[in-house]
Amino acid sequence: MARMMLLYNNHADSDGVAFSGGSWALPLTNLQDPRPSKKARSSTASTVDSMFRVDLGSVMSFRALALTHTNLTAGALYRVTWYSDDYLTPIGNSGWLAVPGYPADDPDDIGASIFHVFAASTAARYWQFEINDGGNGAGFVEIGRLCMMDTWVPAYNFGTDNSEGAVPNTPRQNSLGGVGYFNRRKPARFFNFAFSTLPDAEIPTLRRIRKICNLDRQIIVIPDPDDTANLNDTCFLATLKELPSLALLLMGDASIGFQATEVIG
Repeated sequence: MARMMLLYNNHADSDGVAFSGGSWALPLTNLQDPRPSKKARSSTASTVDSMFRVDLGSVMSFRALALTHTNLTAGALYRVTWYSDDYLTPIGNSGWLAVPGYPADDPDDIGASIFHVFAASTAARYWQFEINDGGNGAGFVEIGRLCMMDTWVPAYNFGTDNSEGAVPNTPRQNSLGGVGYFNRRKPARFFNFAFSTLPDAEIPTLRRIRKICNLDRQIIVIPDPDDTANLNDTCFLATLKELPSLALLLMGDASIGFQATEVIG
């Protein structure tokens, strides 16, 4: 099991970011809306229409990127390319890849997400995202959120007192005879994890995460980047349920716990 990644501080949401490329019936700026239900939608499902480019305004480094709440099919492929200049000279690309951990079941229609983890930090100002899903029966590609975030990889992994689950959101009403009637709604997944000991060098980053995220700024937790077959089950767009408290330990170390709750709509 690899050390987890916590993604925070979404640079794709910044005012200075410029989107271009493709043909989008619902604009690419919808990718910056914190509500993943407000999607960007391509004019057709063709690769030329569903590609897009992102100018971040300055060089930034990433360990992982995410496209969430899509309508991509199981046969979809994607490719990420990064450039040293204005989309003329590529530094590198991911190659064409299948959606990692495509969900076998999606009864609540959340949609598959792409969680792309780089082998090492990858820096560029200019980024291009291509999607090959021409057989998509909807006739277009939809994406809810683009996440190009800072990444914290802790010195040690979280402890065994972690838990994952879902908070139900489905109301039930009983008839006079006790029969239950339900109005099914999407549950909110959660992942709670704690570190009993972290070195003091981590403390400034932990305080920065708390300061930037508060309760409203979105995060993504990747519990095990090596578990690619289950990324859509273990990873999700989230916010912090409460601001984490640091406990300062002897010898300058610290302990901390996080509670991440899924963003639904």
